[in-house]
Amino acid sequence: MNNVKQLHLHDFHLKHSAKFTNFAGWEMPVSYGSSVNEHTRVRNKLGLFDVSHMGEIIIKGPEALEFLNYVLTNDLNKISNSQAIYSLMCKQDGGVIDDLIVYRISSDEFFLCVNAANTECDFLHLDKYSKPFDCSVLDVSKDYGLIAVQGPETVDFLEETLNENFSDIDRMHFTEKSFFGHASYVARTGYTGEDGFELFLPTDILNQIAIMLSSRFIE
Repeated sequence: MNNVKQLHLHDFHLKHSAKFTNFAGWEMPVSYGSSVNEHTRVRNKLGLFDVSHMGEIIIKGPEALEFLNYVLTNDLNKISNSQAIYSLMCKQDGGVIDDLIVYRISSDEFFLCVNAANTECDFLHLDKYSKPFDCSVLDVSKDYGLIAVQGPETVDFLEETLNENFSDIDRMHFTEKSFFGHASYVARTGYTGEDGFELFLPTDILNQIAIMLSSRFIE
């Protein structure tokens, strides 16, 4: 148990009586009550998820696009700036290392959200195969927390709570917004199958945003 990592919002979850479990080396809040009720809530209204265990990696440089087209299975020329795409990262023999989402900031800069258990090996793989390309690979996982708000009522909830426009973000797109003076990424990928947003937030403001969202999250 000594090697189990805790989320930045661990104390927040304790305060709100979350049930914890060990997942991918993290002590994760798995539920706040009935799993059936939580599932139904997301399908009919909305739910909040702390998924800050996920990894974030930035690929930046003049040949960032060429490099990612080499190591990933999808052609990033097919998406525009501010668009996201789901892809696989493979070994040289074709075996899958990880599935991930790529966010295209520009042809010179990409933001990757990778699975928690694979963050270190993903970074090492990317760093190794980036050497022939003019780009850098940065693991920024410790700089970000990730809160997902998922469900059919998500847009209204976020706009009323954070006083920002979210309806102008198309599905599988993202944008940069400022919360409490900190640049953050807001993506509309809806990974639960419902409409939804993922808020990539600097850890300095993570607790403030979590308190704001939870304060209006009323049954």
